[in-house]
Amino acid sequence: MKTIGITGGIASGKSLVSNYLKSLGARVICADEITHKLYLPKEAGSKLVKKEFGIEYLKKDGGVDRNKLGKLVFGDEKLLEKLNKMMHPLIFDEIRNQSSQEDKTIFVDAALLIESGLYKKMDEVWLVVANLYERIRRLRLRDNINDDKIMKIINSQMDDIEKSKYADKIIDNSFSIKETYLQVERYYSALTDNKKG
Repeated sequence: MKTIGITGGIASGKSLVSNYLKSLGARVICADEITHKLYLPKEAGSKLVKKEFGIEYLKKDGGVDRNKLGKLVFGDEKLLEKLNKMMHPLIFDEIRNQSSQEDKTIFVDAALLIESGLYKKMDEVWLVVANLYERIRRLRLRDNINDDKIMKIINSQMDDIEKSKYADKIIDNSFSIKETYLQVERYYSALTDNKKG
């Protein structure tokens, strides 16, 4: 089974690509949803966080306080690595649980695929990019926020040039949806053609 990670910065169009892949019949699993589930009360992730980081990183209901934990680990490389080593096996177990023997290729949609190190578990990485003007325009429309706030969000993330170093395929979503879909179809067709061969 081939595992392909899909990632991209905010307003790049990662979800657009994932949803289109689903419409083409691809199996797409959301790693962020899996992590959210693992951090719920009594789930394996929340138990590990309690054991390794302490009860102060849990909410009153026993689920993980993601904001508090995020502030801790994203400022400390060693702690982030420790969290990733804990969580990645759990995430991959759940990915396997959500897949079936018929799945020859699975797409894993993850916003922090590269930053978290999860890309190391992928056979390929597909990066969705868009030019800055388009990303700003989309965020204005989608979230109704001003340009200063938009730039703070964008600048807080790893930039596309750095991310592209980890990418096997790059999908440029700067133009029309049709053009984006054509790129996705081309890459996806190459995968399905290889499976037939």
